[in-house]
Amino acid sequence: MVRRRIQAATLAAFVFMLVYTCSVIYVQLQSIERGAQTEARNLARAVAYGTALTGDPQGYVQGLDELYKRDIVIVDTRKKGLADADPDEVGMTYDHDSGNEVGLTILDGKARTFVEQNERHPEGLTQMVVPAFSQGMAVGAPTGAVILEYTGIRQELLDAALAHIYLVGVAGVLCALATIILGFQLGNAVKASAQKIHHLAFHDELTGLSNRAMFSTSLNEGLKGANGLPGAIAVLFIDLDRFKNINDTLGHAAGDLLLKEVAVRITSCLHSGDSVARLGGDEFVVIAHGRSDADSLSQLAKKVLAAVAQPFNTHGQEFRVTASIGIAVYPEDGEDEQMLMRNADIAMYQAKQDGKNGFAFYSAEMNQHSVERLAFESSFRHAVDRMYFHIHYQPKIDSRTGRIDGVEALLRWDDPDLGSVSPVKFIPVAEETGLIVPLGRWVLRSACEQQVAWVKQGLHPISMAVNLSPRQFADEGLLEDVRSILATTGMAPGCLELEITESMLIQEAGRAVELLEALRGLGIRLAVDDFGTGYSSLSNLKRFPVDTIKVDRSFIRELPDNSEDRAITEAIIAMGRSLSLNVVAEGVETREQATFLREHGCDQFQGFYFSKAVPAAEIYNLLEDQEVRGIKFG
Repeated sequence: MVRRRIQAATLAAFVFMLVYTCSVIYVQLQSIERGAQTEARNLARAVAYGTALTGDPQGYVQGLDELYKRDIVIVDTRKKGLADADPDEVGMTYDHDSGNEVGLTILDGKARTFVEQNERHPEGLTQMVVPAFSQGMAVGAPTGAVILEYTGIRQELLDAALAHIYLVGVAGVLCALATIILGFQLGNAVKASAQKIHHLAFHDELTGLSNRAMFSTSLNEGLKGANGLPGAIAVLFIDLDRFKNINDTLGHAAGDLLLKEVAVRITSCLHSGDSVARLGGDEFVVIAHGRSDADSLSQLAKKVLAAVAQPFNTHGQEFRVTASIGIAVYPEDGEDEQMLMRNADIAMYQAKQDGKNGFAFYSAEMNQHSVERLAFESSFRHAVDRMYFHIHYQPKIDSRTGRIDGVEALLRWDDPDLGSVSPVKFIPVAEETGLIVPLGRWVLRSACEQQVAWVKQGLHPISMAVNLSPRQFADEGLLEDVRSILATTGMAPGCLELEITESMLIQEAGRAVELLEALRGLGIRLAVDDFGTGYSSLSNLKRFPVDTIKVDRSFIRELPDNSEDRAITEAIIAMGRSLSLNVVAEGVETREQATFLREHGCDQFQGFYFSKAVPAAEIYNLLEDQEVRGIKFG
């Protein structure tokens, strides 16, 4: 009799473990689904906004389809297709929403999901439908809808979490089997097994923090308990700045150590009722309880930023990393998990836009900016795919002879829909998306080809300066790219000058010295751009094998009237001369500025006083005037 009871209890425990494991996996899958829906909703809204801006919905959708390979349909209020990834279906009535989800969204302006099943997709496609408005933003009644297939988005999130889900499943089965084997120790076995599965399912393996599923559960429980009470809960979305650079330069092992330490530092800043989770990659999120005012949340954010910014030591090197934090407060910034997370993410991006290493509270205005950002990023990817870019060249003038003896290659974007787009606006997007690496490679190759073309046209060889972005400088293939481009274009290495910033040098000083020496070994010249805005010092400058320093335009703007700018500029020129470096002044716009700089020993000028950045053909004309007619520009 006792034996039968033990067997029955053991079987019950076995079934319990399997059911528990399945329920844990279900919770994780639900968390993935919510994340996929949030991402799809934001992308669909960006499409709605972008098509309103461009006025060419079909062209816009075709461009997105080529980039993302994702089904997108835009319909009017009668569900008639205005644009479709399949051009043959433009003008047809959309009738794949069996519950009329598209029609309902057009009526009430609420986003919905549904499954589209037809002969082409018998397995079913998950679709997100959002309202579209004539001006792009949610003003007035919807004028149509955007339908976006997000099966691929869900699959990407699932693929990222699949290994962990498998681990939970295997652990659950093994624990269930262990329960059978250790039936005589039923109580302890069940408890230990459940704890193990729970930990694996709801904790990040690397840092030991709660994972996305645990965060989702905790936040939803907290929201239920908040019961509409203002300030009861706030979400802080934390993203490390330039984390990829650390992985690229020091390796993933160092990156993992950094993430572990960041987890410890964030945890140390929290109150007993708060919690922190790692969502994946370099993203962390804090649930703060009971902070009802902006001041207390600001203090928490500042505390986290200060803790993260402390130096790290690994692999015999000291380096620093910063973070950007977005804050959303319940219930004014959202009454559910999706809205709070979406708005905290939007605020985090605003903090990055404001210069990183800071925090921002969500506001309704940011929502518009977020949709604009997504639309702009999509336009940028489209421009890269279509190569709507070209290069202008700005002359550098020898202060002693007044002759053009070099140019700087500057990237320009002229878009058929957006017009001329400022580099200040698109370069950060290129950095964040990683597209700056192939785009920068194209700029370098094109600039070298142009310099060789001028020489073949009979002009005297001049130097060609090309900027390197932080992402390019951190790219492991940079040295080989430069070597290959020099070889294929036939450009004389001594005519190429690569420009980097001070901050790029200081952040990873050991690697920077090694890379710069390797580049110098190819015979090219190296310049420090925007000098004076970062870590300027003689001791720092002596460490790096550079040939040129460029005085930042911010110090030139008010010369010679501003006494502080005069002193800084004189000091930088003196510093450069003491190290036998070439000194270039950027942003020279007046004769008085040029005279002051020449009198104090600056070697080269660059700025609108002489010439703005112009197409290659105009540079040819200037150089021809200089060589044939002896025209001087200084």
